Amino acid sequence: TPYFWPTQQWPVEDTDYAIYLAKRNIRKKGILELHEQEQYNHLHKWMNHKWDFIVMQAKEQYRAAKERKKPDRVVFDCQERAYWVVHRPP
Repeated sequence: TPYFWPTQQWPVEDTDYAIYLAKRNIRKKGILELHEQEQYNHLHKWMNHKWDFIVMQAKEQYRAAKERKKPDRVVFDCQERAYWVVHRPP
């Protein structure tokens, strides 16, 4: 996915990271890694005023991902995870 390519140089925003963590939280049924859980809780407190929007976006992206073929979904998940490990390291 070109969005995650390093050459794109997209600005890293807290809202995008919050959506990513919310999506992972949905997918993993509440079991996140320790550093992700801390960030999730911090962002939830900090962005409480728009948390409904973040969760809605995460659910929508999760549903869209389920409609993809499994190999495409796995590649997208790996790219997204690598993007966030680089931009928000543990």
